[in-house]
Amino acid sequence: MKKVRIGLFAALPWELHAFKRGLEPWSLLCRKPFRAFSHPCGDRELLLVETGMGKEMVETALNWAYWSWPFDLLVSFGFAGALHESMRVGQCFFGRDFHYLDTQSLELVSVYYTIVPHATVLAFCDSNNAGLSRIITTLRQESKSLFPEHLKTVPTVVDMETYFSARFANEYRLPFFCFRSISDAYHHELGFQVEDICDEKGHVRIPRVVRNIKDKPSSIRSFLLSWVRSRVAGRNLGRLMKAFVSLPCSWIVEMTQSKGDWPETQRVRRSF
Repeated sequence: MKKVRIGLFAALPWELHAFKRGLEPWSLLCRKPFRAFSHPCGDRELLLVETGMGKEMVETALNWAYWSWPFDLLVSFGFAGALHESMRVGQCFFGRDFHYLDTQSLELVSVYYTIVPHATVLAFCDSNNAGLSRIITTLRQESKSLFPEHLKTVPTVVDMETYFSARFANEYRLPFFCFRSISDAYHHELGFQVEDICDEKGHVRIPRVVRNIKDKPSSIRSFLLSWVRSRVAGRNLGRLMKAFVSLPCSWIVEMTQSKGDWPETQRVRRSF
């Protein structure tokens, strides 16, 4: 019987660190153009890829990985900012609706993706204290004050990758799952741009940090608070992801029967 290959994609090193550390050993497949790892796990194989931040990086990484090591299931996971006051740091969510926000018009684009989770997905989320959430993607890191109030009335998180991952899954007829952990709550602002201290692949560069602190000494506090919150978010996300990939393969296959509301001309096949 052919092993199921699960493609796991996270933008930043600290988003996947706790998960990777809790499920050793991993084999390094390559370092460039993206860091990729493999972990044999009984009747499945895990492919873990560090994509880097934003639309261009995640789309390039997905295409590269899919044609290098074709995967049967696409799982996007990582951190997100909360747009609803009920969400707390470290709380994990299963993405159900995937939207893209045009930050010029402040309107959601007309094409979006929705998944009606299978009962097995709901049971998994319930047993692991994970909620359901809408996910809004933007091209760059934005202040939460930019988002219209009507987008903050239901549990919603914001990131820079999910919508493009969902679109890729749609185009290639792949079952899609998305898990996000809150790294900054509703009233938290980072206080700095991630690209000010990291390269495009999300690796912290000390010269950039030093330069940023020199130009804005108050950023030290923002860095420390972000680091503390990221540790909480990463730890909880790591536990959730380990629980997910450790499920019986038959359960994961059953989960892929979740119904997708995709563009009429491109419906996703919801099974392996």
